[in-house]
Order: sequence, then structure tokens, then C-alpha cells
Amino acid sequence: MPSAFEIMFPIFLSTLGPLKVVPVFHSLTRNASFRYRAELAFRATIEASLVSGFVILVAGSKMEHLHISHDAIAIGGGLLLFITAVRAITSFSLAALPAQAPADASPEGEKRPCLTWMGPPTLSPLAVPTIVTPGGVVAILFFMARTDDAISTTDVGVITGVMMLANLVSMLLAARIMKFVGLAPLQVTSWVFYVLQAGMAVQAILNALARLHIAP
Repeated sequence: MPSAFEIMFPIFLSTLGPLKVVPVFHSLTRNASFRYRAELAFRATIEASLVSGFVILVAGSKMEHLHISHDAIAIGGGLLLFITAVRAITSFSLAALPAQAPADASPEGEKRPCLTWMGPPTLSPLAVPTIVTPGGVVAILFFMARTDDAISTTDVGVITGVMMLANLVSMLLAARIMKFVGLAPLQVTSWVFYVLQAGMAVQAILNALARLHIAP
């Protein structure tokens, strides 16, 4: 039987991982100083981690209080993850990087506005929805409901933390990644993991239906 990490990794990589973060971060920080890029990366990672932690500790615990069964979460979450994957698979195209926004020059010669915790681009669009996507929220709740597969809250928290750390490292190295790897390989790799996500979502739905004696 595959480990919890092996089960969760493909879906978490496509919904919470760095493949989608690197191009956006690179576009937002092109030609910026390393200090600006590092500060933005750390702030966005902290905020994304707080949002993910809230989903794990607060929203996840509400499932039992609302009497939402694990099978209901498995079916509903599986459908949402499948729809997300199908949209990503069918709309795939090798896109170019978005055009860089003009810098905000000031009399003192500063080219970048001061970063704030709740302002752009830290909270939006970087922390949410680039790092923590709607699909990522669904994935967290989906796996927290799969106690039958020996996946615990600790397992979900650990792999979420691994993804946040991977996002931080990838943002700090975004310029080099885009220079030596390029956008197309990142997009193709992400597309492959969406295919795996679709298959795992369908299997989770079938397993839930079997437990409910609706399907063999």
C-alpha cells in the first residue's frame, strides 16, 4: 500500500506546489532587487502557510460539527478536484510570460512600493490564489477526510509544510529557474500532474461509492 506522502504528493504538487508559483513570482519581481524578492517571498509564504493552517485546524474540524461524512467529502472533493484537473488539461497551451507591469518610480528613485502584509502583491495575487489555490483548499479537506487510507491530520500538515517550503525556495530561485529551465517545461510538468490528479479523484469517488454500497 502506498504511503500517505505518495498518495498526497501529486495532488498537492499541482494545487499547492511551486510549478504554478515560479512564473507568477518571476513576472511580479522581474528586475527587482534580491532584497525585495526575498522579502516578498518570505511574506507570501508566511501568509499562505497561515491560510493553509486555518483550513487544516479550523475548517477541517468543522466537518464533524456539521455532520459531513468522510464519504461525502471524498465524493464532493473528488468531483471538484476532477473538474479542476479536466479544466487544466483541456485548456493547456504553452503560454508566454505576462508582460511586466511598469515600475512605480518615486522622487527618491525607488522603483518598487513598500511591501505590506495585507496588500498587493503579497496577499493577492501571490499568497492567494497563486500559492493557495481553491483546488488546494479542496485538496486539504479532501485528504483530511480520508482517514480510511491511514492519512492523518499530521500527514496533511507535514506535506502542506513541505509544499510551502518548496514554494519559498522556488521563489528565491525563480530568476535562475526561469533562465535555465524556462516556462514550457514547468507547464508540461504541471499538466502531467493534473492528469494524475484526475485519475486519483475518480478513484477516490469510486472507493467512496463502494463503501456506501452504491457501486461494486
